[in-house]
Amino acid sequence: APPAAADSVYVSSTSGGNVGGVSFADEDILKFDESTGAWSLYFDGSDLGVTQNLSAFDILPDGSILMAFERNQNTTAGAFTPWDVARFRPTSTGNNTAGGFEWYLKGSKVSLSTSGEKIDAIELAPDGRLLISTLGAVTVPGNSGTSFKANDEDLIAYTGTWGANPVGNWLLPFDGS
Repeated sequence: APPAAADSVYVSSTSGGNVGGVSFADEDILKFDESTGAWSLYFDGSDLGVTQNLSAFDILPDGSILMAFERNQNTTAGAFTPWDVARFRPTSTGNNTAGGFEWYLKGSKVSLSTSGEKIDAIELAPDGRLLISTLGAVTVPGNSGTSFKANDEDLIAYTGTWGANPVGNWLLPFDGS
């Protein structure tokens, strides 16, 4: 079942540690239940061979998780770079996380491919656009056929096809400057 967003907060850390009696690593996602004040492990990356820090994630209504990794990460679906978006479809979460990875967006196919273009925020908007922010400036193709530049404080939105061979364009729905 998908997580209840109204009474829970999901976080990932840039380092390992312990909170509320729950040990975690930088590849994990923690859940904080606001009604009980309890922490739990929601996504245990080590169960799946994930060794890289999650730089961004979004838990979707169907329970799947979109994620980007801080460094290159091998999975059962292939090797993901920091400008790719993986989708994890869990069969179980928590201390015994299981399921499978798949390609959601191969960044190099849609003009993301340099260290400054590492994804550091993700959200799937209600209208189906993928919103991302990047570590540095990016130049991406827009809907008019011309490219535009976005900075690290901006949000850009991808529309198009998904997977390992996506075709689409970008919009600038939020200019953080």
